Parts: sequence; structure tokens; C-alpha cells
Amino acid sequence: MDAVSVIRHDRPPAGPVLDLLRSLGLREPNMLYALAVRLPASANDGGEDPARAARAILGEWFAALMDRSDLDAEEAFLLGRAAFVALDGANRFPGMLLAEEVPADFLAELRRQVPQPAPAAAPAVMLVQSLDPPAFMAPLAALLGTRPKGANAA
Repeated sequence: MDAVSVIRHDRPPAGPVLDLLRSLGLREPNMLYALAVRLPASANDGGEDPARAARAILGEWFAALMDRSDLDAEEAFLLGRAAFVALDGANRFPGMLLAEEVPADFLAELRRQVPQPAPAAAPAVMLVQSLDPPAFMAPLAALLGTRPKGANAA
């Protein structure tokens, strides 16, 4: 078998887990399967959806890397995935996903790519504005012989 490597696994990884890993930019089959065996393989493993369990595991890993213990696993996964994809982690740092020890340059780059939260909306008062058409449209209305429609039009 030239140019093809074969990895034997006791249990095939669940399709949703592979799709989840692909959403992180991973395309290389050996890397996909090597990571998938570290994640839940089927709904029978823990009684829950394997993709949800995998998101929780990855979310906890991302939260630890981002030093954000205040986030739940789902929020940490979303932020971590966004940062990992933004830095092209699958290509620039192959093999770093779920690594026990990560290099400082990967850690710094990942933290730099984490999206910043949007500020909370500040209460504001809507400006009072006239609903009548602007004055510059009056000559056009006179030329067409119609009255501009507005809030005060009869």
C-alpha cells in the first residue's frame, strides 16, 4: 500500500465526532482518527450524544489553555474553535489539539486570536425626528403634481 497509511482502531469513531474535528480545520485522515479515538465513539459510551461529549472535552481543554475557568465547556469550545481556526491551527500547529503540553508560541497565538466579547448595549434615548419628507423633495413633489406622503399628509 503505497502512499496510504492504515490505522487500526477497536471501535470506529462516530461520524458526528469526525465532523466536529473537521470543523476545526483538520483534514488529514490519520490525525482525525487519532484524535477521534480520544473522544467518545458512540452514544453508548456515556449515554449522551458523542458530538456533545466531544465538545465538552474540547471545551474544557480550550478553557484551560485560555485560562478561562469562568466559561462553561460549550462557551469555551466556541471561543477556542474560533481562535484555533483563525490561527489555522490544523496546518500551522499540527498535533497540538488535545496535547498535554503545548508550546508557548501556540498558547500565545491562540490567546491572541480569541474573539473579544461584544460590549453590553447601553440604554439610549431615541432622537426625536420629524416623519415629514425632507424639504429638498418639495420641488420634486411640485413637479410631479403629487403631495409627498408623510405622517402629516391628509
